[in-house]
Amino acid sequence: MALRAISPAVAVLILIGVAIAVGILTGVIALSQTKSLASKGATIQVLVDARDAGGGSASISVTIKNAGPEDVIVDNVVVRANGAAVTCTWQNNPIGATVRSGASASFNAICSGVSVGQTISVQVDAHTRNTNTNVGGTGSTEVLP
Repeated sequence: MALRAISPAVAVLILIGVAIAVGILTGVIALSQTKSLASKGATIQVLVDARDAGGGSASISVTIKNAGPEDVIVDNVVVRANGAAVTCTWQNNPIGATVRSGASASFNAICSGVSVGQTISVQVDAHTRNTNTNVGGTGSTEVLP
C-alpha cells in the first residue's frame, strides 16, 4: 500500500510544533550563555576611613567589598594624600589577600606625610580567582582629627 499524503492541516500542525521546539531550544541556549557571562568577573567597592595619628601621620582603614560573582585576589594598593603617593605600614598586608564573593575584608595601616583635612584616596587593583579578570576600585575620604 502506498503512503498517502498527509492532510494540509496535519502538515501545518507539524510545522508549528517544529517551530515551537526550535524557539524553545534557542531560548535555552541564549539563557545558558547569559548565565555564563554573568558568572564571570567581579565588582569591588573600596571604603576608606582616615584619622589623625599625630606626628604627621594618619591611621587608615580600607575595606574592600566584593559584590561577586567571583572571589578576588588583591594585587596592589596605592594610597595618596591630595594626589601624592604616601608611604604606609600595613598592620595586615592586603597584597595577595582573597576577598570572597559577597564578602568584605578590612586592612589597616599607618601612613606618614599625612595631616588632618587632606583627602586620602585608595586605589585597589585585583584579579578574579577563576577567570583572571582584572578588577579595581577607588575610595576616598578626608583625614579627620
